[in-house]
Amino acid sequence: MKLKALTVLIAAVLAAPSAFAEDDQARIDKLEQKVAELESQGQVHSWLNRFNVNGFATVGMGRASNDAGYADYDNDGFDFENDSILAVQTSYDVNDDISATLQLVTRGRQDWDLKAEWAFLSYQFDDATTIRGGKLRLPLYMLSDYLEVGYAYPWARPSEEVYGVIPVSTFTGFDVIHVIDFDESALTFQPIFGESTVDADDSRLGLETNFKKVYGLASTYDWDELTLRASYFHSETDIDPVPWLDDKTGEFYGLGARWDNGDWMVMGEFTRIEVDGQYPDTDSAYIGATYRYNQFSPYVMISWVESKDDGERTIPIPGVVSALNVERGTTSAGVRWDFMPNLAVKFDLTYTDDFDDTSGALSGNIGTIDIPGVGPVPVNTGEYDESFIYSVLIDVVF
Repeated sequence: MKLKALTVLIAAVLAAPSAFAEDDQARIDKLEQKVAELESQGQVHSWLNRFNVNGFATVGMGRASNDAGYADYDNDGFDFENDSILAVQTSYDVNDDISATLQLVTRGRQDWDLKAEWAFLSYQFDDATTIRGGKLRLPLYMLSDYLEVGYAYPWARPSEEVYGVIPVSTFTGFDVIHVIDFDESALTFQPIFGESTVDADDSRLGLETNFKKVYGLASTYDWDELTLRASYFHSETDIDPVPWLDDKTGEFYGLGARWDNGDWMVMGEFTRIEVDGQYPDTDSAYIGATYRYNQFSPYVMISWVESKDDGERTIPIPGVVSALNVERGTTSAGVRWDFMPNLAVKFDLTYTDDFDDTSGALSGNIGTIDIPGVGPVPVNTGEYDESFIYSVLIDVVF
């Protein structure tokens, strides 16, 4: 019996290292699996951290006193789609220098069709210089970068007299953003080069318009409470069905200024458009002011637009006036209520008149006649000489 017990003990001792080794290996395998899972989760987390997603929306309600068509409003009940918009923007940091940006927008006035407003790659050479390529915002105005982000400005909508003259807001091409920092100010240069297309549904004349050889420069100077801006852009138009608008050269000049001390904000812009041929040369301007008092910001804005070469675009038919002759003055007044963080409600009343026997560039005053050898020509019907627009908008950023 003693010999048998000793034999069993020796066998157990000899077998123990093998059992322990198997247990250790199992534990090691589990640890390696856990480490792999953590590394995978870390990679996914790092990948997700490279994404940035934000967006904005406006829900608008408005009505006009008649069918003149100012800001696309009419007198056929309250319109809930004209100013309504939803946009989502996402950017992905490929690495420390390269990023990709996509902004998808859907607008009520365009039957909620989803469109890519921005789609570009950017490369940051250093802290002062960035180059971007793809579909970009055309930097014509002071508000161009956030033109449709209603939450970013106090009034219901940017001046129609200034911002509504040119039907294009984006281009496909390249731009460079270069910033020169001074002790207490900064100077930004933004040259661009590319082309753009306006769909017939978005054109005032109902024609698809191609803008070729679009190039120019915008510069902005920021100094404490003051911002100054100047811009120049050049393009050539291509409208095949209408020979009198085809292959014309256009130039845009813009000046702007904004003073903002936290309580008061005063902002204004002046633009000039010069186009060869029958398309009008146009001057336009606005000045707006707002005062911030707690959650409320009452505002007023005065705008004006006028074509400068009416005598050079006469229609050879007695009593018929070109609809491209434009003169219009507009006053807007309202109040912005910052109801909660990231949400503002705006109440606006706009009055437009002073058309001076022109169409005022309003759809309700524009008809069309065919002139032999020329084709369809827009003419002024003179049906409306003023209009009131009442609107309420809710602006959100997220």
